[in-house]
Order: sequence, then structure tokens, then C-alpha cells
Amino acid sequence: MPAAQVNSPRAEIAGAVDDTPTEYGGSGMTATYDQARVPCDEQHGGGPAESSRKADDRVQRCRRPHTAAAECRTELKFATPLTDLAVDVSVGDSTAEDTEVIVNPANRYLWHGAGAAKAIATAAGPELISQCTEFIKAYEMLPIAHVTHTSAGNLPRPIKYVIHAVGPNAKETPDRELCLELLKATFLNCLLYANDVLCAKSIAMPAISSGLFCVPMDIVSAATAYAIQSFDRYLTTLAPDRRNLGHIKVVNIDGQTTEQFIDGLTTHLALDLLS
Repeated sequence: MPAAQVNSPRAEIAGAVDDTPTEYGGSGMTATYDQARVPCDEQHGGGPAESSRKADDRVQRCRRPHTAAAECRTELKFATPLTDLAVDVSVGDSTAEDTEVIVNPANRYLWHGAGAAKAIATAAGPELISQCTEFIKAYEMLPIAHVTHTSAGNLPRPIKYVIHAVGPNAKETPDRELCLELLKATFLNCLLYANDVLCAKSIAMPAISSGLFCVPMDIVSAATAYAIQSFDRYLTTLAPDRRNLGHIKVVNIDGQTTEQFIDGLTTHLALDLLS
């Protein structure tokens, strides 16, 4: 089935890399989704769980040294300059957020064996896992930088949907520039998909690829800053009744990771966003 056009920067969502749009962020990233992967909750799903022991080992290897700072910042709030989009960064549990959508930092086979993916799948229950399984049966994998969604299963309201987003793995993508571009697309696609496909008013995202995938926090924060500012510009191209998403939360269960993320984000964001 042909990809469906949506009103996003040269967009078809689920996240492909292209060399076209510069007016929304200047990097040439696009957002794309296949019509076959768009709402129809019954068809989306996930696969077998990988070994928790192996995953835990990878977490240990990926841990970064922490440098003590004079001030520990674990909360940041600001509004974007063009559309007054509210952005909150804080320590938190995405499975307990008061948003309509949460993002699962998934792998390409939608396995939920460790980390945030395991926590989300456990809280959501068999409905989410079954939908992920059906998706993989139909499409074999979810490519890097692409997104899809399932229903929220047993997650508490107001959460309605889980967006599954596959970020780059630093071991598979050692080139920092390519890793950054892929992660920019991943974060932007989450926002575009939530707004254009799910018509959601709020979303909670983690620091995608910063855990088991070992992407350095400076790349993660730079990609997030790009996505927020690009999405802010994108909203200005839409009619008011199509500007659904008004609140973005970036949450992480770990205070140290949140502090590092905020440090990077404040460096990469345009100064007018924080004034």
C-alpha cells in the first residue's frame, strides 16, 4: 500500500532519512510513515524477550562516569517561542505520566527484554505485547528512526497509546554524525506521529538510545533540541485545529541521566527558548 501523505515537512511518518527539508530544522531529516503502519491498534506488536542477564551486562558496560556539578539540575521547563509549546524535562516514570502518549525506546524487533521497554511492556500487559507480535509478523522489523504505535493496554489513563521508536545503536552506528542524524529523525518522528496520526495533546519521551544502545548524552540532547525546535516550526505551518500536541515531557527514571540530559539540552537549545 502506498505511503500516505501528511502535512509534515516532506512527511510520510515512521521515520526515514532524506536530504530535503531544511526549513524545519536545517538538517535534511524527514519524517515518514507507511499507511499500513498507521492506526489500527490490533495490528501492532512486539516479539520475544531477550535475556535480562545479557541486557543487564550491556547496561553495566554502557554506564558513563559522572562528574559532580556545583548545582544538580533535574528539572527544566520552558515554552517554545513560535507556538508556545510547553516542554518539561524531569526525573520520572513514563508508565505513570499524565500524558496521552508515552514513547517506548524500542529495538527493531520490538523485543521488551530490559530497561524502559521491559518496564513499559510489563505495565501495559499482554495486549501491547500481542500487538507488537502481530506487527513483526506483518513487517518483520521496525527500521531505525521509524515509529509505530500500539494501544496502552493496562497503563493508567490518561495514557492511550504507546509509540515504539527505534533509535540508533552506537555499536552498530559508530559514526557520530550519522548517529546524530538518525536520532534527530527518531525524536522528530515521535512528535509528528503523536500530532498528525494520534491527534494527541501530550507526550512523554525518554532519552532514546542513551541506555542499552550506548549513544553519548551529548548526541541525545542535541537530537532532542533539534526535534523540539523543528516541531515548533512545523506547527506554524498547520491550521490551528491541526495543532494537537501542546505538551512535551522528557522523563528518565535516573536522576544522573536527567541531569546530564538537561546540561546538554541547555547547551544545544536556542537561547530564546530558555529566556
